[in-house]
Amino acid sequence: MRRGWMTRGVLAVTACAVLAMLLWPREQAIEVRTVRLEQRAIEDCVMGAGLIGRQDTRQISSQTGGRVAAMYVRPGEWVQAGQALLRLDAGALEQALAQSVRSGASLTTFSPDVEATLRDAQREDAQTLAAQVAAQTIRAQQTGQVLYTFVRDEEVLLPGSPALTLAGAQACVTMQVGERDAARLREGMAARFVRDGEIVGTGTVTSVGLPMAREDGVSLAQVEIAVQGDLGLPVGSRVDVEIICASRESAYVLPIEAFSHGEEYVWQIYRDRVWPLALETGLQDDFGVEVLGAPAALCVAVEGAQELEPGTLVKAVM
Repeated sequence: MRRGWMTRGVLAVTACAVLAMLLWPREQAIEVRTVRLEQRAIEDCVMGAGLIGRQDTRQISSQTGGRVAAMYVRPGEWVQAGQALLRLDAGALEQALAQSVRSGASLTTFSPDVEATLRDAQREDAQTLAAQVAAQTIRAQQTGQVLYTFVRDEEVLLPGSPALTLAGAQACVTMQVGERDAARLREGMAARFVRDGEIVGTGTVTSVGLPMAREDGVSLAQVEIAVQGDLGLPVGSRVDVEIICASRESAYVLPIEAFSHGEEYVWQIYRDRVWPLALETGLQDDFGVEVLGAPAALCVAVEGAQELEPGTLVKAVM
């Protein structure tokens, strides 16, 4: 009798235990997407929009001005150093020069000393007039290309006003970057030029200007990049610029979204649970961050990190 009651008691306890196990809430695994280290090339770049131009671009003008007697060049034309670009009307100066020469030829006095003095003065006057006549023909100071002309034949060129714009033969791209990016740039850095998603050329940084504050308080620095070869685009065209500050051919990289709390750590998966793991990082591009000294088999959670806590049970999904 007593043994029967004991058996019933054991069965009752067992049933209660089983029922408790069935009814007790079990830990639910959180679904996360996982990634592993990827070995690939990575570049740290400063990017922005650039404008195609020419180095040594200058505006050609005349100090005296006058009527344009002849314009010898047109926009797009290439010229050599010393080549005549335009000629201003020099009729009055030419008449004065001819008169000076005739006066010198007919100059006679009764005193040889006086005659010599007068001839020296006349010669200096003729030389001055000849230089003024020659100055009416404006010549190229460098080999380059005419970009723009601002006057035509028979029009009046005001003193100091530009007659045309002459650019050097070397193509360049200029861009403006923020103060922080400017501090990362150095002369000699390589650059790429991108148009409609395709690389159209390369270049080298030749100068990095000092940051200048605009009216809105933003400080920008101008960067000039010498173009290697021909971009096949006219002056004034815009291209996207990527200046390579640093690069590594074979780096271990994790996607940017794998990092939490300002890239302080990642969620490492170990035995189906996640644990925060601090990592030393290196270069960064638009898609990933270089990881230094991490095990090659590292597996981290990417999505679902907002719900994770140390020791959370997870389930990897695609």
